[in-house]
This record gives sequence, structure tokens and C-alpha cells, in this order.
Amino acid sequence: MDETALLAALESGQVVGAGLDVHATEPAQPESDLLRHPLVIATPHAGGLTKVMFRRTGEVFGANLERWAAGGTPCWAVNRPAFCRSWTG
Repeated sequence: MDETALLAALESGQVVGAGLDVHATEPAQPESDLLRHPLVIATPHAGGLTKVMFRRTGEVFGANLERWAAGGTPCWAVNRPAFCRSWTG
């Protein structure tokens, strides 16, 4: 993400708000004009840590384990290609 361009777009009104969980510099710098902007909500990589996310992660892990045990390819594998259209549960 181009933080300078986002800040300019916020200040010009081209963008009316932004929610950020990932930042160009990690950890995010508290003195950043972008993070201090009143139309920005920023989280420290924790925005997605919800009860629903943890439940869904467990469901996907279980389904992938069953798929792998049956000789299939796990969905969303990051260390090799996986070709699953969607997880059906």
C-alpha cells in the first residue's frame, strides 16, 4: 500500500475512510500522519482475531486434514499449489 497516496486521498476527500491492519513499516509508527488521521481506524494485526475466525480456522483445518488423509490436496496451502474452488464443510 502507498501510505502517502492514501493520506493524500483521505485529505482530498477522494477516500472517505480507511481501516488498516497492515502497515508499510512494521510495527506501525505511532507518530505516522496516516495513523493519526481522524478517518483511519488501525489495528496491530489483530483486527481479524475474533471468535468466528478461530472457529472457522478449526473447521478449515479439520476439513483439510480429512481431505489430506483421503489423498486429496488441502485448500489454501501456502507451501504448495492447492486447487479447491471452495470449502463446503
